[in-house]
Amino acid sequence: MQLNKEFDYTIWFIPISKTEVGLMQSAIEELKSESKEFSERTIKLLVMFDGNEVCETLEKVENGFNKSAKPNLILLYTNISGLDAREVLKVIKSRIFYNDVPVVIFTVASITTLIEQCYDLRANSYVVMHNDIEEHLKQCKRMLYYWLLDNVCLS
Repeated sequence: MQLNKEFDYTIWFIPISKTEVGLMQSAIEELKSESKEFSERTIKLLVMFDGNEVCETLEKVENGFNKSAKPNLILLYTNISGLDAREVLKVIKSRIFYNDVPVVIFTVASITTLIEQCYDLRANSYVVMHNDIEEHLKQCKRMLYYWLLDNVCLS
């Protein structure tokens, strides 16, 4: 995966509340202070709270409105407003332009049918987030480290 020119990493984050945004921002800041690989990078977190907004943004970026906003990673919570997360996932995975972008599904519940549906729609990962804030932060950091540094992409 090629790095964006304006930002080293662009993450699209579609949470269910502002609390998750704060936790993800904290995880990013902790990673930047703890890891040389991250300290030398800029990470742009583009936050959207609505499935419809995600689909509109997909269209704009793909059509050249802002190519530098193409994400390196999409983090999508299951219980978002607007268009259902599974529908958003289906739209993302149907667009060739986004085929090289991993989509990680976040949830607070381990529901087998939902997990199966998300994997059937080609989610790259499905993560049940901890309720404990410290554990939640650790999960976010491990996930970011894996998808942005450890994971090898062929594109």
